[in-house]
Amino acid sequence: MPDIRKEAARNVVTNLAPFETSVDIALAQAGRFLATLAEGRLEAQVGPSVGHKAIMSMIATMTALGQARVGMVDTRRELALTRCRLGMREVGIGSLVGCPEEETKAATSGSNVRSLVD
Repeated sequence: MPDIRKEAARNVVTNLAPFETSVDIALAQAGRFLATLAEGRLEAQVGPSVGHKAIMSMIATMTALGQARVGMVDTRRELALTRCRLGMREVGIGSLVGCPEEETKAATSGSNVRSLVD
């Protein structure tokens, strides 16, 4: 395999980890902040309508972060499949060890392989 493909793959993998970390950090911080909002309301001994919109907004934000995480996991899986389609099994993509067997078979069967490899 040409070294240029290996170098490009390493560059992608190197930039993937900080992205994944950022998404998880944001999700964790959002969760802590949501807890702080709810606990603050309880501590202040105010009714449930106080801060309700802020809490609901934070829940929506966490849902969006959850969707970002789904996209992040899908991206990692797609990169692993692409790696396999290109015959780059030796280029690691973090914790996703090996090529997903069933998806790899489907992805590498037929005429798609030639267009991806050539």
